[in-house]
Formats: sequence, C-alpha cells, structure tokens
Amino acid sequence: MKKSYRRHYCWTCGRARPNEQFSGRGHRRHVCKECDKLGPEELAYRQEARNIDRCLDFGKVRRGQRKTFERYLGHSNLRVRAYALQIKRDIEAYARVLRAGFDDDERLLSELRAGNFL
Repeated sequence: MKKSYRRHYCWTCGRARPNEQFSGRGHRRHVCKECDKLGPEELAYRQEARNIDRCLDFGKVRRGQRKTFERYLGHSNLRVRAYALQIKRDIEAYARVLRAGFDDDERLLSELRAGNFL
C-alpha cells in the first residue's frame, strides 16, 4: 500500500503541490516557487480578485459584502476595477436571464452563452 503524503496548497494557482515546490518562505505564505516568480504586482492582483470572488454567493453579491464590492468598482488598480466591473456585468446579465423566465431551453442556453456564462 502506497503512503500518501501531505501536500501544500498554493492559493495563487489553486493547486496542491509537493513540499519541494515551495521555498522556505513560500511554505508560510502558501505560494509555490512558480507563482513566486510572478512578482508582487501580479500576486496583489490575484489576491484582490480572490477577495472579490469571496464577496459572491451563488451568482450574486451577499448583502453584507455590497459595500466591499462597491469599493472594488472604484479601486485604484485598473485591472482590479475591470475585473469587478466584469463580475458586475455578468451578475446583471444572469439576473436578466432569470427574470425573463424562458420556456425554451435552447433560447436560455443561447442567452447564457451570449453573456459568457458557458
């Protein structure tokens, strides 16, 4: 029987990697060597995008997180602001599709594809 070894999780790439893929500093920060090479700007962007995703719950912004989400819409980093705006557009498009109450499944699928959900 093969022994399974515990792996570390890298939050930036979302993978469970072996110990050898982490530097001494990376173990503590949960960032693998590969992602550590991305640089501080990219890591900061990925952290902000992760925080935006945490505001969402089943395709909409949770009530307690609305102020936080609005703050990201006016963020100083243009990439973060663009990501938040895209999420907002996707949420609004998905809500329009649900409100329309389509009877035809093919039409619903075409609307979802048009909103880049599929």
